[in-house]
Amino acid sequence: MVLFFIIPGYFFSQVKYSLDNTITGLYGTTKTGNQLTLNLSGTNSIDYKKFGFDYNPTYSIQYSPELTNNEYLSRQNFRYSNSKYDAFITHTYNYSYIRSINSDNFIGIGGGIKKEEKDKFKVSLSYAILYQFTDYKTGEDSKYIRHSLRTRVKLNSKKFQILSEFYFQPTFNNLIDHIISGNNQIILFPKNKISFTIQDLINYRRDSNIPMIHRLTIGLKIKLNN
Repeated sequence: MVLFFIIPGYFFSQVKYSLDNTITGLYGTTKTGNQLTLNLSGTNSIDYKKFGFDYNPTYSIQYSPELTNNEYLSRQNFRYSNSKYDAFITHTYNYSYIRSINSDNFIGIGGGIKKEEKDKFKVSLSYAILYQFTDYKTGEDSKYIRHSLRTRVKLNSKKFQILSEFYFQPTFNNLIDHIISGNNQIILFPKNKISFTIQDLINYRRDSNIPMIHRLTIGLKIKLNN
């Protein structure tokens, strides 16, 4: 009976989690009327020893004054990592109102390298091979094999933090046919559980009739970890 409580307690004491989510928005007036933009993005992870799971969503909605944008993208990674290297299985799901995408799935494998100095900086670079299947609201679909190159930089100080993450994802056949995703943030007083954030989101698709979606917003970052 004692082991029944000790074993789960020991297991959960080894589990580390980090929930880091940002809520930003912007309200203004345009030629078409009032415009409201809301963004929710997150970097969430759970780790047990050298194994981990990441869930990184980005959701954006805009009214101007009718609904003009309703975009959702999430990245999920199962990974094995040490202090310098990562290997992972990755899945990305995307839905886009403005681009008439019902579902857009990327599945692949990859690896990366990283360098970190605690409380100062963290830099990582990763590469993956992805299979992409896109289902459009028109009934059409498309299939691609893509490269995926990701860079992530985090710079820390006591009063502010800079985060920058970019994905460059061209097809195997044509580097011009690419996707670029970017998430850049400036965070004030990052050691607080709740901090002020300026966020810049970029999503570019070369094969879309609306290539660029760009959002610059301000808001709050909320952190929970152990």
